Amino acid sequence: MPLTPHPSDQQGSLPEAVGCSRWDELSQTIRFHAGLAEAASTPLEFRLLNGADPVMCGLRNDNGEEHKFLLELLDDEPAGQTPLCAQIRVVVENIKSIEHELRDRHKRAAVIIATDGESTDGDVARALKPLEKLPVWLVIRLCTDEDKVALRGAMRRVAACLILTGEHMTTRHH
Repeated sequence: MPLTPHPSDQQGSLPEAVGCSRWDELSQTIRFHAGLAEAASTPLEFRLLNGADPVMCGLRNDNGEEHKFLLELLDDEPAGQTPLCAQIRVVVENIKSIEHELRDRHKRAAVIIATDGESTDGDVARALKPLEKLPVWLVIRLCTDEDKVALRGAMRRVAACLILTGEHMTTRHH
């Protein structure tokens, strides 16, 4: 199975809702996927937007060290901007570098973006557009209760390779 980039929003604009912040929700999602990658020995790359270099979990030869490191990173509260577009562009280039191998093996890379949706560095739809021509499955995990999240509209414009999941709303909107 190919590397699976997983950009994750770690910005500080995630307010508290119903005793659990959006950061809590995002970090729980990341912990789940990291644990699954470790258990399956399937390489999974995590790209936290504001805190660290990419972290690779699921490697058979690191004795779980990267997984432990990622869990430590998730214990810190997020801060800063949300450079989502820059990370998406890096992921696009990484997938382009293995595109022929993926196509030859009839495989796809999974790109899972867990975010509250507000990029601070550009047009998300434009950054995602190149993925339409690449062998990928794109999953967007929105953790927000804000109706104005621009990412939803961007996703509709890049729907060819998209699975939009988890438009999680807090209980105040149910």
